[in-house]
Amino acid sequence: MQKQLLFTVIDVLEAVTNDIDLMTGISTEFSDIGQAYQFLEARIGQVKDKIAAIPEPEEDYSCFSLMYTREPVPKHRYKIVDNKTIDDMLKEEFGV
Repeated sequence: MQKQLLFTVIDVLEAVTNDIDLMTGISTEFSDIGQAYQFLEARIGQVKDKIAAIPEPEEDYSCFSLMYTREPVPKHRYKIVDNKTIDDMLKEEFGV
């Protein structure tokens, strides 16, 4: 959950970085666009480092995850028949 939120932060920062009109429209403590761009790039790097530091969970576990599972589908759902059985079925059905 925290990773998704941080990825959203990166998306917003990159959107601001890529839109010069938005950058110039925001009054900040930066003297020029280049300085603001460098700050945003550094901040994006910090957020990416923070994302990399978050450990990956072993398995996504939820109290609801077991509610929606079912027994595996059997591999052999159909009856395997031989030629004699097919012939017998045809004779029974069509009288052949």
